[in-house]
Amino acid sequence: MTPTELRSTILGAFADVPYPGDDRIVDTLQDDEGVVEYFRGRPPTGHAPADLRRHDSALSFLTPDALHYYLPAFLAAVVEDPVASDVLSQPTLTFGASFKYAPGGYWLSVSQKDGTILLRVQ
Repeated sequence: MTPTELRSTILGAFADVPYPGDDRIVDTLQDDEGVVEYFRGRPPTGHAPADLRRHDSALSFLTPDALHYYLPAFLAAVVEDPVASDVLSQPTLTFGASFKYAPGGYWLSVSQKDGTILLRVQ
């Protein structure tokens, strides 16, 4: 599978995940290192890998719903530019492989897990 096909598979698998809402990006009152400011109102596509690298702390701050929504952006960044995404690879794959809970009780769908597994194999 080419990187373009893998990116398309990942983004397609998450295409139906709803936006968590502007007030459900993070659950903390602490300094979120600009995570809310960067992600609020943005779609899960169109993020430059270098921008996500600058906001790598998002993987720790995002609510489960927001992580579910933005995880494909991080996965796609690792595929698109592994060098610019260097610090994202391990935490993104760890979150993608172990993501178990989001409000409403859903887990990653089979196609979403397949996308993260394919990325790990590449």
